[in-house]
Amino acid sequence: MSKILLLNGPNLNLLGSREEDIYGKKSLKEIEESLIQHANNLNEELICFQSNAEHELVERIQAAKNEKIKIILFNPGAFTHTSVALRDAILGVDIPMIEIHISNIFGREKFREKSFFSDIALGVISGLGEESYMSALNFAIKKKILLSNFYISIISSPRAADIILAQKKINHTAPLLIIGSRSLNKFKKAGFSKSNYVYAT
Repeated sequence: MSKILLLNGPNLNLLGSREEDIYGKKSLKEIEESLIQHANNLNEELICFQSNAEHELVERIQAAKNEKIKIILFNPGAFTHTSVALRDAILGVDIPMIEIHISNIFGREKFREKSFFSDIALGVISGLGEESYMSALNFAIKKKILLSNFYISIISSPRAADIILAQKKINHTAPLLIIGSRSLNKFKKAGFSKSNYVYAT
């Protein structure tokens, strides 16, 4: 049995009562209970922690190393766009991390497009609603420590494709999950071959 840590940042304790059109109707507790049960069914242990305080999240990340956490699933919330301290904590413990967002951060305000974590994450899952959590958990359980040098991004919109391609930081040997034909065409024009991506309609 491996230990997986799920971290949630500021305001995610308000899920179920906050902007339901963006964040859904389920509470964080309901989401966590479903994920814990799913992990248990697969003989894995999921530990959940949420805080609105940056220093508490830093301390929880630091503690993860001594607890032999194998992978961190992290929805930093608004800290996504601001926190060098949390980024440094992730780098400091050297534990693989998957970045999670309920909403599509590339389809909202401009400032949300900047993440302090995406370039150090194993992958970024954004815009799938509460299913973003389950997708990250399933990926973590299936891949586990095989993830150490494995990078994947999920490209769910043409705008996200433009932003990722403009950053020019993509490892062409790592697989991408591209959703939608318009996004796919952008990557084809950029010289990506079928060996570099998985396509979903």
